[in-house]
Amino acid sequence: MVIEDIIVNEEGINGSETGEVDTTSPAFFALRAAIEADVANRTPEVQRTMDFLILRGQIVAYLEDKKIEKTIGIGDWLKRHLEILKIKNKTFAKYLNIKEPNLSAILKNRRKINIDFALKLEQLFDVKAEVWLGVQLKNELLQVDEDVRKGYEKYSLAGLKA
Repeated sequence: MVIEDIIVNEEGINGSETGEVDTTSPAFFALRAAIEADVANRTPEVQRTMDFLILRGQIVAYLEDKKIEKTIGIGDWLKRHLEILKIKNKTFAKYLNIKEPNLSAILKNRRKINIDFALKLEQLFDVKAEVWLGVQLKNELLQVDEDVRKGYEKYSLAGLKA
């Protein structure tokens, strides 16, 4: 059985026609073995590319999620990228021509990124600058206190026209 036969099967991996997965079926174990073999044969460069693609998808999903319970700061996302690269903060800061304490503050979510920095991240990690800045803006809006939001209720088009 080849991996394509398992994936293309419209009846689901276990033949139940529901698309549910029977994790005890021979088909499941064959698929799992094929995936593990593929992962084991990846070069470090291919694995890094895959890791970046997964991370980019997670960032976009986070940005689009309407029910965030806990914010994930730009620094947290950037740390994940640096972990994949396996480089030191000092090396990264020097490469981007920024001071290491400034990078450290970003990584600890104590400092915001600017457009220039977002464009550098876009170039490096293939995640649009708009996404980096969008995550930052989303987090800021989520952290606005409910009482502060209530102070803006007085603004309306009806009130503006009066």
